[in-house]
This record gives sequence, C-alpha cells and structure tokens, in this order.
Amino acid sequence: MAEEIEKPVIILIDDIEVNILSLKEMLQDTCYILEAQNIAEAITLIKKYKLKISAVLLNIVMFEMDGFKVLSFLKDNLLIDSIPVIILNENTPSEIIARSYELGASEYIEKPYNKEIIKT
Repeated sequence: MAEEIEKPVIILIDDIEVNILSLKEMLQDTCYILEAQNIAEAITLIKKYKLKISAVLLNIVMFEMDGFKVLSFLKDNLLIDSIPVIILNENTPSEIIARSYELGASEYIEKPYNKEIIKT
C-alpha cells in the first residue's frame, strides 16, 4: 500500500497479455500498475481503488469483452470526471472513438504506442 501512495496508480485493461506487458514495461518505473484482462477484474479494481486511481488505460475493442462497460461503470458511479480514461487501440473506427468520448474517455492513443506519449 505504501508504494501505491508514492506512485500514481494506473489500471491497464486489455485482454491481450503482450499489450499489458508492453505498457507495464513503459510505466512500471513511475507508476504502480494494476492489471485487468476482463471486465469483472477491471470493475473489482475500480471499486477497490476508486479515487486512488490516477488513470485507466483501456483497450476499448477486445475479443471477449466490451470496453464500453468499463466507461459506463465509471460514468454510472460518478467516477469518470475524477479518473482519466485513455483509450488504446489500433485502426479504431471513428464511431467507436466518438462513443468513447461520449461516455467520458479523456484521450485516445493509437498503436503502436510511443513510450513518451504513454508516459505523459
């Protein structure tokens, strides 16, 4: 818990392990990283850490889950204004990006990830 207080808490939500590992490698020196590979894990972490979360990095288009559920959960629980959600994807149709912003996403970053942009 002490490490959480010293570093920003970031939740990485993605169903592809290599994506999580890549992002974790970029951020682990400066952030306390929590990982979720499905909606249930993501919501459990959000409920547990709430306003201790500095940001959520969310793959919105995943094979077996809908990243919009995470955005909806944050919005329904009045957390979306306090926790920035950065959408991470590649070749995402503009209507999905638009819906993400409508649900409260703060930013969209396209793959391949630039380490300096991710860290910022």
